[in-house]
Amino acid sequence: MATRTEIFPLRYTLAKRSGRSLPSMRLFFRKAWCWLAIARQRYRTRQQLAQLDDRALQDIGLSRADACQEAEKPFWRE
Repeated sequence: MATRTEIFPLRYTLAKRSGRSLPSMRLFFRKAWCWLAIARQRYRTRQQLAQLDDRALQDIGLSRADACQEAEKPFWRE
């Protein structure tokens, strides 16, 4: 029967080279994936905010200038 290192040689080689264990690499990729999901949500939300008309903005208590300022922020900023 094949060992795990024979089945997944690249994974173990990368973990060995970086000096990290596999659980810490999994944690890194999980955090990166979560960050990407949050960044994508920010981008979509800001694009939707930019498309609202003045009446809808007034309903949520924002001016057109506030909406434009928020929509112009890059996705990596909160």
